[in-house]
Amino acid sequence: MHESIIFRTDPAIIALLLFIGMIAALYLGRYLSKKFDSNIAKGKNPLKSTVIASILALFGFLLAFTFGLSGNRFDDRRKLVVEEANCIGTAILRADLYSDPVRAELRGYLKNYLDARLEFYESGHDNVLIKLSLDKADVYAKLLWKKVTGLSANKDMYLQSMQMVPALNSMFDIATSRNISRQETVPNSIVLFLLAISLISVFYIGYLSTEENYLNKTIVIGFCLLVALVIYITLDLDSSRKGLINLDISYQAMYDIKKMFE
Repeated sequence: MHESIIFRTDPAIIALLLFIGMIAALYLGRYLSKKFDSNIAKGKNPLKSTVIASILALFGFLLAFTFGLSGNRFDDRRKLVVEEANCIGTAILRADLYSDPVRAELRGYLKNYLDARLEFYESGHDNVLIKLSLDKADVYAKLLWKKVTGLSANKDMYLQSMQMVPALNSMFDIATSRNISRQETVPNSIVLFLLAISLISVFYIGYLSTEENYLNKTIVIGFCLLVALVIYITLDLDSSRKGLINLDISYQAMYDIKKMFE
């Protein structure tokens, strides 16, 4: 998968650049208003407050919408990790339905499969390592499937296999869902539009706030900082393999499964 430059860039860098850009846009708006629009620069106009309030309301709606998308996607990823841990754990337990040496062979394949899935998470954003982990998991998935379907033809192991087959199906399906979930992010067009409207909003605030002492610098700079922080969290949520917000706690369930092989 080819990631866009937005999701390949550290969210903290994007937030910092946005903050600097918003401050620059604010003062650019004030400068252009004073230089080219003498009517706005003179006195107070009640219409200004209405226009600014409308701009901020629209911006707040878009910011909340994008944050909601990222939050829901992060929650879905967290649930998928726990669900996959449960599916692998179920398959390991059902391998115990077989007697040795079949049991030992299946547990060996499952252990290697689990290791590959853990490597998938530990690969971070390295697409080469991610592909290697997926290929490794696919090898052991095929070995497991071939072995179990072959055993199902043996009438002495038919009942055990009928328990194992659905467990493997669930295990493979959830792995596919997790891989697709990893690739799903907030569309680039929405992120770019949000960044653009952030700059446009403060530009208009500066443009419509040119009279003496009307613009409280502390409040406006604080607003720019708050917006940058919210967008940082939004991007960080959508990039769960790095940053402050990640799936480490949920992923502990996967590491706990390894104890079943001790």
